Amino acid sequence: MNRLRKHFVPITLVALLIAATILRFYRLNSGLWFDEIVTYVKYARLPFLTIVTTFDSENQHFLYSILAHLSLLIFGDSNWALRLPAVIFGVGSIWALFLFGREIRNDTEALLASALLTFSYHHVWFSQNARGYSGLLFWGLLSSWLFTRGLRENKIKTWVFFGVTAALGVYTHLTMIFLIIGQLVVYLFAFVIRQREYKPIRWVGLWVGFGVAGLLTLILFAPVYSQILGTVGGSEVSVVSSWKNPLWTAYQILQGLEIGFSGWVFAVGALILFGAGIVSYARSRPLILGLLFIPSLVGALVVIAEGHHLWPRFFFFEIGFGALVIIRGVMTVG
Repeated sequence: MNRLRKHFVPITLVALLIAATILRFYRLNSGLWFDEIVTYVKYARLPFLTIVTTFDSENQHFLYSILAHLSLLIFGDSNWALRLPAVIFGVGSIWALFLFGREIRNDTEALLASALLTFSYHHVWFSQNARGYSGLLFWGLLSSWLFTRGLRENKIKTWVFFGVTAALGVYTHLTMIFLIIGQLVVYLFAFVIRQREYKPIRWVGLWVGFGVAGLLTLILFAPVYSQILGTVGGSEVSVVSSWKNPLWTAYQILQGLEIGFSGWVFAVGALILFGAGIVSYARSRPLILGLLFIPSLVGALVVIAEGHHLWPRFFFFEIGFGALVIIRGVMTVG
């Protein structure tokens, strides 16, 4: 019995990862939709050097384009090969969520949150989408795990790994910058509120962790600086004006909740549990809420200020934090 208890957590996690892989491979070779076609035609099929030196659209998710290019070379020209990196990142993000959840709470809540993502409609969908969003989620959760460990351990190695994962996240999708801003705000806030506890790691995390992230990001984007300045934040022609309306975005997110929780009754229940989880984290680990709300707030303000489309998928990287908050709410209400 003791041996079974000892191995219960890793066995359960492996079972969830296997289930997640099966669900995300189901009908993986079905027809592509428009943005996936753009990925295939404009980026994944190009030579490697052309991929890393081309940024003519925000549809270019560099790391995903590179991995999709390699997948097509290895497995042949097929829809499932184009989507394979999204599947790998999607399954990997469940593992990353477990690591992060265990770091901030415990094994039980980490496993429950991982299970919620394993069978999440939205997570499955984005894990079968030949775009960088599941990769963004993976790097976001992994960097957050390393970030919280860095605050706790004060090890240079941990902060270096944090910097690398943060930079790879930006190279996967530019909205990762919003999460890094949130992490930086939480980092600085920790020293203001709890100076005595975090004082020894103030400079290590700032210069090593965020320094590596910034330097590596500059190196990765060096070939396309001028293209980025001419593409990101430029004037965007909208065929549907409501796509730039924050109210439209909020409504679409609510509709997504209805789909994800099989109806409005369950969606409302999820929102209640979400609120209970927020209250619990506010009392026990308030800094974690910063990783949930600050990136979304900063991202929304920047996108609205630029007059850019406010797509709900821009906030997909928050789904892991949301799962942890809902599970905390379940445990609190229970």
